[in-house]
Amino acid sequence: MSARLRKTITTFAAGIVLLGGLLIGGAGGASAEAAEFKAESVSEIHASQADQVYIPLFASRKEDQAAIAKVVGILNSMAAKGKVSDAPETADPELSFFRTSMDVTFADGSSLTLFISDPDTLAYDRKGKRTEWTDKAAVQTFESLLVAPEPTRFDRSSVRVGGQLRLRGSDAGTEAGKVYVFQETSGAGSTVHSAALNVDFPSKTAVLLYVGESKYGRYDFTFTLPAAGKGWDGKSKPVSAGKSYLTVSTGWTMSMPQMNVEPAGKLLLAVNGIPATDAAAQPIVSNDRTLVPLRSVAKLVGRKVEWDAKGRNVLIRTSPSQANPSPAGRIGIWIDGKAATSDVEPIVKNGTTYVPVRTVVGAFGVTAEWLTATQVVNLIVD
Repeated sequence: MSARLRKTITTFAAGIVLLGGLLIGGAGGASAEAAEFKAESVSEIHASQADQVYIPLFASRKEDQAAIAKVVGILNSMAAKGKVSDAPETADPELSFFRTSMDVTFADGSSLTLFISDPDTLAYDRKGKRTEWTDKAAVQTFESLLVAPEPTRFDRSSVRVGGQLRLRGSDAGTEAGKVYVFQETSGAGSTVHSAALNVDFPSKTAVLLYVGESKYGRYDFTFTLPAAGKGWDGKSKPVSAGKSYLTVSTGWTMSMPQMNVEPAGKLLLAVNGIPATDAAAQPIVSNDRTLVPLRSVAKLVGRKVEWDAKGRNVLIRTSPSQANPSPAGRIGIWIDGKAATSDVEPIVKNGTTYVPVRTVVGAFGVTAEWLTATQVVNLIVD
C-alpha cells in the first residue's frame, strides 16, 4: 500500500470518528453552548443561600476577576459535558429560596442562575433548557467562592457628640451605593419609607445621622457624630444621649450594633446638627449666659459681617455711614442700619467678639435650639 493511500484512509477514518463523536454527543444531550461563556462578558455575580447573602463579585474590581473566571470556567465545562433537559416551566419558590445559588449577570443585560441541585451536581437554566453536571470538584470550587460578608463594625462602643467614629463592613450589595447611619432607641428594626427624604428609615422614631458611600459592596469611612440629624418627617431631630442602636442600612442588609452616646465634653456649637470643629467657633459662658463668636458663626451660616474699627461697630447689612460710633470701651452691633439691643453686652476676648445667641438669631435669620442633654447649641439654617 502506498504512503499516499495510507494517508487518505487515515484521514477518512479520523473524519468518521469525529462525526461519530458529534452524533453520540448530540444523542447524549450535551449542550450546544460549549465555549459560549466568556469572563469579559460577565458584569457581576451575586450569591445567596436562603437569607444568607455572600460578598458579590464585580468585573470592574480587579481583585474579583480571578473568581469570575472560575465561575465562567464552570459554566463552560457544564456546557461541554453536562446533560441537557427541558427546564421546569415554573420554579418552586421555596426550593429556589433555600438552594445555594449564584445570579450571574452579563454585560448585555441577560442573566442566569447557577445553583447546586444535588450534593455533587450543579445546574443552570437557559433558553428553556436545564443543564446539569455532576462533578464534585466543580461543586467544591463553586462553594469556595462563597465568602460571607463582614457586618458593620465601629471602632468603639462609646462616643461623644462631636467625636469621630469609624465604620466599616462588606455587607453592601451594589457596585456603588449609599450607607445610611441612624440612631434608633427602640431597637425596632422595622422599615418605613420617608417621603420627605426618599430614604427607608428603620422606624419613625429613628434619626438619620450620616450618609456614607460604599464601593464594590464594601465601605470604610469616618464621620463626626452630630448633635442632631434628620427625622422621618425631614425635620431636625436631636440625638439622644445614652445607650441606643446605631442602625446601619446598606440597602442590602441592616445591622444594629449598640452604642453609648455621651454628651459633648463641653459646651459645643453646631450648625444643622453638625458640630463646629474649629476651636475659635466654640461658645463661652459669661455671667451665666451663653455667647458665641460672631464672625465665626457668620462664616458657618454663610453670612457676611464687617468690622468698623473707627466706630467700634460690628456691621451686618449696614454701611459705616449708617452707624453711630460706640462709646469708649463698648462695641456696637448694627443690623440693617439699626442698632441691635440686648440685655447682654457683646464682649471681646482674645480679639474675638462674642454676642448672645439671641443676637445671632435676629441678625442672620436662623433658629437656635438648646440641646441640653448633649450640651450643644444648634443653629438651624435653611
